[in-house]
Amino acid sequence: MIRVSAGVRGASVLLVLVAAGAIARADSVAPQAISGADKDFLARHWRRPIAPQGPAPEGFSPLERSLAPESCGTCHPNQLADITLT
Repeated sequence: MIRVSAGVRGASVLLVLVAAGAIARADSVAPQAISGADKDFLARHWRRPIAPQGPAPEGFSPLERSLAPESCGTCHPNQLADITLT
């Protein structure tokens, strides 16, 4: 068994508490409004729908070839939940 001094234990506990506090504060920060310049950037770089990308590679399975959200959700359930809840 490794013996750890009270000072090291105390410092470890303090570090964990400080990190937890930083995470809690980050979660409580309200989102800020998107500026006009940011909106313009997003409009230019995230056009929808995207242009056709061509056929999927030959080695892809039917599931991997599919662009249906449910197919993607097989491997990415959190992302599917995000888009189906909005």
